[in-house]
Amino acid sequence: MQESVTTAPGTVLEQAYKPIRMTPPEPVDVELSAKLEAFMASHFPTETEKNIQRRTMILAELRRIFRAWVKDVCLQRGVLEEIANEAGGTVLVSGSYRLGVNEPGADIDTNCVAPKFVTREDFFSSLKEILLKHPKVTNLVAIEGATVPILTFDYEDINIDLQIAILNLSSIPDNINILDDNILRGVDSATEKSLNGPRVTELMINLTPNRSSFIAVLRIVRRWAKRRGLYSNKLGYLGGVNWCILVCFINQLYPTAAPSTLLLRFFMVLSQWKWPSAIQLCKTYDAKLGLEIWNANVGGNRFQVMPILTPAYPSMNSSYNVSVHSLSVMKEEFARGYAMVKTIIAAGGADWAPLFDPS
Repeated sequence: MQESVTTAPGTVLEQAYKPIRMTPPEPVDVELSAKLEAFMASHFPTETEKNIQRRTMILAELRRIFRAWVKDVCLQRGVLEEIANEAGGTVLVSGSYRLGVNEPGADIDTNCVAPKFVTREDFFSSLKEILLKHPKVTNLVAIEGATVPILTFDYEDINIDLQIAILNLSSIPDNINILDDNILRGVDSATEKSLNGPRVTELMINLTPNRSSFIAVLRIVRRWAKRRGLYSNKLGYLGGVNWCILVCFINQLYPTAAPSTLLLRFFMVLSQWKWPSAIQLCKTYDAKLGLEIWNANVGGNRFQVMPILTPAYPSMNSSYNVSVHSLSVMKEEFARGYAMVKTIIAAGGADWAPLFDPS
């Protein structure tokens, strides 16, 4: 079990809370979990292997297009060919697809990481033109004025959300360590925010002590939240990253729990949590890069009712949209979920369907 993760040299992230229970699961817990996962496979099937392979091929094509484009931009800027050949560039994947919990037909969140020779204007001009001319790309829309500027388009029938991060480096290797905080040195706000998605995703993977149980329960919680009308940042509830952090947090508290037990603990802990005490996966720290770190005692943070902090520097509250009303609704839903899972487990786990009844 991993209770710390190294990011930048000399920076070790420690779990914010120690595990509560570390005993191995009982045979009955394993049996209940098997029934739960069989129910999920039957009622909410995952992506087929064929579609997984197709997504992998699409991402490989995007990487090829992006790296060729980076080299062309470098040469047009008068960069020496030797340096242009080494400029590289990579395409990162974050969110549900990277975690392995995406549903059939879901979009893919991608982040292009480019060297300093490239500009955001290049991204919205020459790269956009290349994509517009691609025979498999349709419905391309450029959203330049967003907090995190983005190109969104369909590649065949899969929606791609494409952001760009421009680092203060001459070369971007394909295996760049995005958890090294030093890559944020000298970048603009849009790049910082663009990199936050993949950095948070990778840290959650690293801070999760039992990945198989985490993935199993995350799939369940995401489906439950959607069925109960709780999967929406815009409506004051929680979105993908919030639910991921919450499940990862419970996994840290109960690192050896089987999925059925972990799901029960998820509802138990969250129905009893004393908000606005913040939920966080690791202790916050300052990498001394001048970026603002969330502090409960500063400004509007004092009025945020359900802080769920991102693990990557600079730590921020991912659930600032939650209101007093929506928090009240979620607390009721957590209590309902806790009571329902207890009842289902007591009955031997034969029928998990009532948990997913729509609200």
